[in-house]
Order: sequence, then C-alpha cells, then structure tokens
Amino acid sequence: MKEINIIGQNEKVTPTLRRKVLLLSGSMILFGMIIGLMFGFWLDEDVVDILSERRLKGSYQFINPLLECDSSLGEKNIKLRNMEDLIKTYIDQVVRSGKVDTVAVYFRDLNNGPWMGINEDDEFAGASLLKLPLAMAVYKKSESNIGLLGTMVAYKEDKNSNNTQTFDLDMKLKLGKKYTLEELIERMLVNSDNEAKLLVEKFITGAEVANFFEELGIHSSVDNNYDISVREYGAFFRILYNSSYLSRENSEKILRILSKVSYSSGLKKWLPEGTVLSHKFGEKLIDGSGQLHDCGMVYRERPPYLICVMTRGSKVKEMEKVIENPPTERRVNRSPL
Repeated sequence: MKEINIIGQNEKVTPTLRRKVLLLSGSMILFGMIIGLMFGFWLDEDVVDILSERRLKGSYQFINPLLECDSSLGEKNIKLRNMEDLIKTYIDQVVRSGKVDTVAVYFRDLNNGPWMGINEDDEFAGASLLKLPLAMAVYKKSESNIGLLGTMVAYKEDKNSNNTQTFDLDMKLKLGKKYTLEELIERMLVNSDNEAKLLVEKFITGAEVANFFEELGIHSSVDNNYDISVREYGAFFRILYNSSYLSRENSEKILRILSKVSYSSGLKKWLPEGTVLSHKFGEKLIDGSGQLHDCGMVYRERPPYLICVMTRGSKVKEMEKVIENPPTERRVNRSPL
C-alpha cells in the first residue's frame, strides 16, 4: 500500500487513517462553530454584568418576587444600545417637527436589570400617574389595618372639586351609591377617576403618603403639582413586580387592576393584540400647555419589561401619536409618525 508523507512529520499514515483524521478534524471544527454560536448568542442577548438573582417561582401572574439579588445595576447590551440610538433619533425628529416640546423614555428588563433611558431624569407633572403611589400607600396601610379596604363610602358630589378630565370615563360614580374603599381604588386606577381619588384620599393623611415616598427613597410631595421623572416613576412598577414593599397578594392585586385600565390609546396602540399591559396614564392641560404620559409593564412569553414615556407639548393628539408610534427595528425605514 502506498505511503503518504505528512509535511513536517516523520510519521507516515495510510489513506484510511487520513480519512479518520479529516473526519475528526471536521467534527472538532463543527463543534467549535456550535460553541462559538452559543457564546455569540449569549454575548448578544445578555448584559455584560449579569445580575445574580433568586426569585420565587409560584402561581402569580403579575409578580415575580425577588428573594435575593447580588447587584442592582445592569449594563446595556448591543441591541439595547442600538434601540437607544434609534429612539434618540426619533425624539429629535418629533421635537424638531414641533409636534411636542419634550419626550422622556425609560425601558428596563424586569428580570435581570438592563435598562435604557433618554431624558430619564427630566421631571414632568405627575398628574394622574400619582394615583398609583396613592393606591400603594393605602394598600400598605391596610396590611396593618384589617378591614380597611372593605370600608363602605357613599358618593356625594363635591361641586367645589373642579376635577375636570380630558378623557371620558367608562363608568362614573353614582350619586348616593355606596362603594368599598377597594372598589374606589380600582375605579381610581382603571378609569383614572378623580372623584374616586378624592374619596380614597380621605383614608390616608398627607404625612402617611410623604412617609411612603420617603421609605421608597423618592422625594415626596402630595399636591397636584408634584413632579417626577420616568426613572423615578418606573420604580413603583419594579417594587410591585418584585413584591419588595407590599405583600405578594397586594402587589399582584394592584398589577391585576392596572391590567384593566380603560385607556386604549398610548402604549396599547403599538402592542400586539392580546398582550397584557399593566399601566397607568396621566394627563395635564393648563393654559394651552399640556403633558401626557403612559407607563407600564408589558407581559409576554419572554421576560416582562417596563416602559415609561412622558411628553410635554400643546396638543394632546400629537403627544398621543408620539407614545403610540415608537420606532422599532422593523420600522427603521419608515416615517415614525
């Protein structure tokens, strides 16, 4: 049988042995490619600083209680940085067009922490968004005051309340009808009902609300001019999702209520049909100047995420369009509006 020299080696191999070597080499190359693809996938999908977390797996639909976390900071991956650049370009376009004056955006993966923000520390009028922390403060009080949420209240119209609302309510409170405090909280959140809010406020003092903000590390105010940033407001949803302040049952309950919010514009417009969104919107119009915000948690097959958008301008419809038409990689070659 003819022998073949292998360059650089003194050994001689047969053609059969050579075929085995080539097959083995090919297998090793293929294995290396698979490993490379796996590492490439993880490096592309994950953050540089992976958060070490332990979460309670249970029957909850809206929360994922955090038991332990080694780090509170996540870094941006490549896809998130690309999306940040895309949204910055979009915001520049709509501001230059005069459709809005200012836009702030905050995004955060709720399971491992990578986040992205544009103008995330700019402050806006909290307006109706503040109904969420009010509800959280009352639920916290109820955990040490059994029966509080079942307290009955009769609705009597307050002609001096001056609580006008731009968006129509699905169901208004009926004069003389009695509601439990828990029912009023739900109406306050689902319909953003200002009359329900006035009744809820009777069950908690300004000092208790201020203490609630202090415990969460957020600067406090209880008047209607309270300013807050998208990043600060996002903290309320993270606290609910992690069940780190309220009981698991109450955290789950509030997020379930927020999934029934009647406002169908804003964030809901660009989500696929059937996607669960637990959110709160807020609007404020004074002397031709207005603000419109929508913040919430998007639940999907992959880990849920937090998205918060705040806008300032003079036309509500234009501000709505900005929230309803965020740029995505699929829309990069289209007009954003």
